[in-house]
Amino acid sequence: MTQEPVTQEVEQEIPMDVPIRPGSPDPYTLKLEEAIAHLQGELEASPGAEARGIAWCDVYGKAKDPDGNLHVVRINLTQRSDVGAQEALENMLDTLRFARTRKLFPWPPDGAAINARGNVRQDEPLAPVPSKAPSVSSVSAPTPTPSTVPVQPATEPAGGTMTCVRLNVTPVVGGKVALKFYGNDRKQPVNEFPTLTNTLTVEKAIEMFAPLGPWEAAHFAAAANYDVKFNVDWKQGRDVPNKPGKHYQDIIGLRPA
Repeated sequence: MTQEPVTQEVEQEIPMDVPIRPGSPDPYTLKLEEAIAHLQGELEASPGAEARGIAWCDVYGKAKDPDGNLHVVRINLTQRSDVGAQEALENMLDTLRFARTRKLFPWPPDGAAINARGNVRQDEPLAPVPSKAPSVSSVSAPTPTPSTVPVQPATEPAGGTMTCVRLNVTPVVGGKVALKFYGNDRKQPVNEFPTLTNTLTVEKAIEMFAPLGPWEAAHFAAAANYDVKFNVDWKQGRDVPNKPGKHYQDIIGLRPA
């Protein structure tokens, strides 16, 4: 906006012979100040399409199609702020808290196939995920009886030993199985989050569990929870990328508790 239209408007509304009192503002200056104030008000009311702060995040959930097939859905969330990035982030955190109440989380569920861009690959079947704490009788195979043959503990594990009281088994793509080892040192009867995790082939899983008894392929064929009690020896592994000071925990072996 240039001053020329405002000046012309002023000249039309204010006669040239208007007397100017000593010490009083110039009529032209008053009119220009009114125009500037009006423009400032418009800018404050509509600061423009570009926000000063933007935060975005993906959340994942599960839904059934009309045929009853279970799918993973991805939802993109965006928060904009005219104040700055901090307010946008705080608004996003509030949104994620609400999303959690709707069973939407910023990470894909177990068994979901996610490509490099974070999109869900629906061409791969979603492995069934068991309920939070199913009874042992609901699993496809009974929990094997621990071997009575004494097993020597791993020699001086570099990391330590945890006692597993619940084992979660989830088949994943590629013919492998994801194992989650839960303890009960933080919450009874079982911790909310696993202490150790491992993903390996079914053959390797059978080999790993051999010291505990007759664990077979049937125990790893479907998603299930097993109430167990055995020790897991682990050592400190390689560094976790982009997390200085954190290391992966590599399982050395299993033995009866």
